[in-house]
Amino acid sequence: DKLSSMEDKLSHLLGDTGTNSPSDSENDSLKDSVQNLDQRLKSVCSQDCRANWTSLENLQRDLESYKSVVDTMKIDLNIQVRDVESMRGQLLNHSRIEDLNDEISDLKVRLGIVEDL
Repeated sequence: DKLSSMEDKLSHLLGDTGTNSPSDSENDSLKDSVQNLDQRLKSVCSQDCRANWTSLENLQRDLESYKSVVDTMKIDLNIQVRDVESMRGQLLNHSRIEDLNDEISDLKVRLGIVEDL
C-alpha cells in the first residue's frame, strides 16, 4: 500500500513536471520520493531474496539429509544381501552334504555294509 502510494505521488510529480518547470522544493521532493521508492524496492527485493535463499538452504539441507538416509539404507541393504548370499551358500553346502551322505548310504547298501544304529 505504501509502495503504491509512493508510486502515485511519483507519477503525480512527474506529471506535474511535464507541464510546468519544477521548483527547487518540488525537485527535492521528487528526488526524495525517488530515493524512498528505490530504498523500498531494494528492501522488498532483499526480503524476497533472503526468504528464497532461506528456502533454498532448507531444501538443500533436506536433500542432504535424505541422501544420508538413502546411503545408510544402501549400506544396510548390501549387508543383508551378503547375509542372504552367505545363507544360500550354507544351504547349498548342507544340501551337498546330505546328498553325499545319501550316496554313501547307497554305496554301503550296495557293498553290504551294515551299520549298527
